[in-house]
Amino acid sequence: MSEQEINQILVIDDSVDFRNLLIKFFEKVCPGATVNVYDPADGKPSETFVWDKYDLIILDYDLGNGENGLEWLRLYKTSSSFPPTIMLTAQGNEETVVNAFRYGAQDYLRKDGLTKGRMVESINCALKRYQEETKKADTQQLRVHIYNKEKFYRSLEQINRNDIVILTEIDRFQTLRDEIGMLSADKIADFTSEKILKYISDSKYAGDVTRIGDSSIAILIRNYQDDDKGNIICEQLCKIFDEITYKVNGEITNFSLNIASVYILNESTEAEAILNQLDTACRVARDKPGNSFVIYEITNNDAVKIDEQLDSHIINAFSEDRVKPHYQAFVKLSSIDSKFDSIGFYQVRINLIGLDDGIIEAREFVPVLRSRNMQKDMDRWVINSCVQKIAMNNTSDHEISGFFVSLTEDSLTDIAFSKWLESELAVHKISDFGNALVLEISIDNYMKHQKQTSFLIKTLGEKHNILFALTEVTGCSSLESCLSQSKFNFIMLCPFIDANQMPTKEIEDIVGMGKEFLCLSVANKIENNDALMSAMRCEFDFISGYFLQPPQDNIMETEVVEV
Repeated sequence: MSEQEINQILVIDDSVDFRNLLIKFFEKVCPGATVNVYDPADGKPSETFVWDKYDLIILDYDLGNGENGLEWLRLYKTSSSFPPTIMLTAQGNEETVVNAFRYGAQDYLRKDGLTKGRMVESINCALKRYQEETKKADTQQLRVHIYNKEKFYRSLEQINRNDIVILTEIDRFQTLRDEIGMLSADKIADFTSEKILKYISDSKYAGDVTRIGDSSIAILIRNYQDDDKGNIICEQLCKIFDEITYKVNGEITNFSLNIASVYILNESTEAEAILNQLDTACRVARDKPGNSFVIYEITNNDAVKIDEQLDSHIINAFSEDRVKPHYQAFVKLSSIDSKFDSIGFYQVRINLIGLDDGIIEAREFVPVLRSRNMQKDMDRWVINSCVQKIAMNNTSDHEISGFFVSLTEDSLTDIAFSKWLESELAVHKISDFGNALVLEISIDNYMKHQKQTSFLIKTLGEKHNILFALTEVTGCSSLESCLSQSKFNFIMLCPFIDANQMPTKEIEDIVGMGKEFLCLSVANKIENNDALMSAMRCEFDFISGYFLQPPQDNIMETEVVEV
């Protein structure tokens, strides 16, 4: 496709002035093209909207009314026939640019300083990249640009004997990102994914390649016939990346991979055990120079050594601020209580950063924290980081951010917790939390510590305007018991996970009971269009999940554009 072949252009932007500006640009840049506009104020396009009649889409990030261009791209880009897309962003929002590429945009334009030359350059870049991606799609299944950790984890639940699971991670990725920037580092990760995908696709192995994190790519090889337990594949990957020269802005950027392989001997091996084995092997590989790999074959003595090493990475992580929070946005489905209209809610979760700069996920560090009675240290770190952002709400003209934070059993039974929260208010000079802090309490922990938890909910809710969410809801009987005892503002459940999907009638009864007790309902882990449609039919108030919008590293870079 060339610039002259652009006949139909679609512009999606909530600003009439900016849409008119783009039309004038295209009159000069593509004089023979018809420019169509779609106003986001009309709502999301229907499922029958014909996208592939357009040759180019210009999509704004901030669509107004709480709508997000990234979410639309994720929702509608379901095949390789989706047109080449250029994302419009505000100046300096690097994270938006990174996510635009992950979601499948071919290029991006910053709104400020837009020129005819930059427009032409962006169109040519987008068309060239689209052509390359379409060519790949002819022989390969369309690759989702945003990583899909949940999907990969579920694939491990159908693991078979003689399968091989390989995990590759870019060594010291956090440092690399600090040195060359988020966008350049993400391009290295994407480049790495492409090289691995090409090697597996060209090889004799039947495998799936999935990017499951910022710096992590997973490979699942089905029915591995060689008796080397993955050694050949790992050696070849090391050789490929030994021979690669990668340049950022014309300068060579050196990076290396840590690779771990687990050979499945028993098909009953649980996914959690496989992931722990991969993490263990990757940690060993980090101690080796250059591109290196470890095949998981560990003795008991080695296991003790690795456990001690993991402890050393975790113990001081909170005091040393080696914590990486991420924020999962909630998408509003219903007309809700007016006091929440101006709040954009996020669920906060964290990973830790090891002393070796590697990422330590919750499934690794939570058991260590639990064994050392350190979970309340985690809770306090997360809440403190949210209080800082809530304090910023008072000095910002942007939408107020609200935060859902999971409260562990250690904090529920900590008699000093309420006093500590009051001290946080004093330190940050705010009178109360203004409905912007939501503490999640699991239904099991509530029933186990009902007396203390009921007192905590009543005291903090009335005194400091803190909200509460009852989580891990699975049925109406236990739900009614909890809601009749304490004032919860939200109920949260994951009803649409394939392996444990709840019957529709049961979901509707739970949502209905929540409404009886004036609770807003949240459906988590929405991972496909069927789950989205079901959540809407069941009348949930909020939904969240990778399918809608993946977790963000930073929520404070809100786009504000003046035309």
